[in-house]
Amino acid sequence: MRISYDCIPCLLRQMNHAMRAVNMDDAGAEAAIRQLLRYFLDADLGQSPPDLSRGAWAVIAQQAGTDDPYRQIKARFNREMLAYYDDLEGMIQRAPDPDLAAVKLAITGNIIDLGAVQGIDRQGVLAALRQASHKPLVVDDTAALYGALARATTLLYLGDNCGEIVFDKAFIAHLSRRFPALQVHYGVRGSPILNDVTRADAQMVGMDQVATVVDNGDAAPGTVLDAVSPEFRALFYDADVVIGKGQGNFESLGGVDRPHVYLLFMAKCQVVAGLLGVEPMSLVCMEANARPIAWDGLGYHAQT
Repeated sequence: MRISYDCIPCLLRQMNHAMRAVNMDDAGAEAAIRQLLRYFLDADLGQSPPDLSRGAWAVIAQQAGTDDPYRQIKARFNREMLAYYDDLEGMIQRAPDPDLAAVKLAITGNIIDLGAVQGIDRQGVLAALRQASHKPLVVDDTAALYGALARATTLLYLGDNCGEIVFDKAFIAHLSRRFPALQVHYGVRGSPILNDVTRADAQMVGMDQVATVVDNGDAAPGTVLDAVSPEFRALFYDADVVIGKGQGNFESLGGVDRPHVYLLFMAKCQVVAGLLGVEPMSLVCMEANARPIAWDGLGYHAQT
């Protein structure tokens, strides 16, 4: 998916929120804004939103004087959500349809996105969690997902945000019970960006208890196959099934050139929601190349 023109002001808002979150002083914020505007002026608008975000975040990190400005915020969400891990597992196991419940809970965790959902806190996450069992999957390819997993021996699960990673862990634990022979790899970012998961975050929540953690060698908030390490790219194409969490993976992997890639996310921006024909914040489980998308010069539309 290439950039929609609506992505530019949206990304500026995200970066402004990041500057406030890390208490950047006025001089640093002014320098960052000027540098961001120059960056957007020269940016290749044929790239994907995660590609564009990578460069914008580098400006914020430089002005903040740290490679991980959200480190403390990420750790707080990991700790707070980890305290509910047993509850998440119980919700899945007690549900009338544990397979569906596991998918919906994993997607619900996608609300913990400091880029797209500003002001989210523990109470907001818990409210979304309480509503999860009553919200439908507006795009529902779960039957195809579980059918593919039943035939698979390897799964590559692409993580997204901190805090959300705890929901991923509960989902993967469920998949391991359903498919005991399934070998799971959990993909994280190669270096920090926004509140996206890194190897340190995976270690913090004990992801290595349910999966083999691998980093993708890139800092984009998605999976940009031209930018990840050769080893990770090989793993992406060798795995029998790929699950990609978050809107960034939709933006970078929609229409990808391999089967059995499933994208689980909340449609958190109007561009993506409009493309899919759903309301913002809808829950989506979709096969990546089942709904081709096209660029018409002004925006995206679903191909028919």
